[in-house]
Amino acid sequence: MTDTTADDRFRDNVFVRRDPHVRFYAGRPLEAPGVSGSAPCACPTRDPVP
Repeated sequence: MTDTTADDRFRDNVFVRRDPHVRFYAGRPLEAPGVSGSAPCACPTRDPVP
C-alpha cells in the first residue's frame, strides 16, 4: 500500500486519520506449520523516500 490516504480500504482508518498518521503499509502473512494469522508489517508515518 503506497498511500493509505488515497486507498478506500484504509482512508477512514483511525490510524490513518489520527496519530500516528500511517502513510503506507507493507505486510506479509507468515506461513508455517501450526502458525496462522500472523503478519509482520511496517507502518511508517512519513512518505517513503523514492
